[in-house]
Amino acid sequence: MEIKKPSMVDSFLATGSESASIFSRWIALLIDGLITTAISASTIYTLNIEMGVTFQVSSIIVAFLYSGFFTSQRGATPGKMVMKIKIVNQVDGLTPSFIVAGLRDGIGHTISGLILFLGYIMAFFNDDKISLHDYIFKTKVVKVAPQVRL
Repeated sequence: MEIKKPSMVDSFLATGSESASIFSRWIALLIDGLITTAISASTIYTLNIEMGVTFQVSSIIVAFLYSGFFTSQRGATPGKMVMKIKIVNQVDGLTPSFIVAGLRDGIGHTISGLILFLGYIMAFFNDDKISLHDYIFKTKVVKVAPQVRL
């Protein structure tokens, strides 16, 4: 009998209920931040637009589209997939919609970082490690349950 290793896409179909560590969330945020920053900067450079406020607006739009697409389709952005974590709705444990996922990352992360990153720091002080943007959009980040196929 051969044991098949599940593909990354298959493994993201199953959801664990254990909250993801703050460390894994920060690494995923760093990976996704590098990707979205590269997309935003190359877009602005290609269109020959001046940086500044335009870069901030572009970053929010790119984060909205990037997270909205990946999270609604796979439950996680590429950074979260690497860290084997995903976003789920707090109420039903299902994958958030494109709009909820996009707003959570596009606007929610901006709000969480506004005042000395207090929106992120609050995750250290609750059992589910929920940040401000998770409270606002009723989401949480969980570890992906391992899947074994026989």
